[in-house]
Amino acid sequence: MISERSLDRILALLDGARVATGGERLDRAGWWLAPTVVEDVPAGADLSSTELFGPVTILYRVRDLEQAIALVNDSPYGLTSAIHTASLHRAMYFAETVQAGVVVVNGGTHGSEPHMGFGGVKQSGTGWREAGVEALDVYTEWKYVNLIADPARARRSPCSARAPSAVRSPFRSRSAVLGSSVSRGRRRHRRSAVKA
Repeated sequence: MISERSLDRILALLDGARVATGGERLDRAGWWLAPTVVEDVPAGADLSSTELFGPVTILYRVRDLEQAIALVNDSPYGLTSAIHTASLHRAMYFAETVQAGVVVVNGGTHGSEPHMGFGGVKQSGTGWREAGVEALDVYTEWKYVNLIADPARARRSPCSARAPSAVRSPFRSRSAVLGSSVSRGRRRHRRSAVKA
C-alpha cells in the first residue's frame, strides 16, 4: 500500500466481510496487504462501491450475462472492465452495453495501449481521453478566427501610393485557425494561416 493510512482504511472496510483469502497485513517492512478475495458483499456496500487502490477483489454470483452487466453498470465507477468468454457474440454484446472506458476480452482489467485513448466514465472519468491522438485535445485550446475584408478597399489601400517593394498592404484578408497547447508547464503555440 502507499501509506499506513491507506492500509488501515482498507482493513477497516474488510472488517466483518467474508474473506476467502488474504485480508491481513503482511509481516514485513512497509505497508503490505496480502492479496485478498472477498465474497457475499452487497453491491451497495462501501467495500463494493469505493475505489480501494489495493490488492482486493470481490466475487459476485450472478444468474446470467444480463445480471452481470447490470451489476457492473450499477457501479459509480467505469474505468476498465473485462469478460472471459469463448463466444465472440457475448464479448461484443458486453463491449457494447457495459459502461466503462476500456473493455478487455479474455484478459485482466489493465490500461490501454499507448496509441489508444485511455479514460473512464462516470466517477472514473473527466470526459477526456489520455494518450493517443485524443490527448492533443486535452492540452489544446482551440480558437477559430474569421476575418472579413473588403476586396475593394484592398485595391485602394492607403499604402498603394508607396513603393510596392517597400510596404505590404495591411488590408490583405487572411483566415486562420489558431490553437495553443499547454504541456508540463510550458506553453506552445501552433498557427496555420492561409492568405487569400
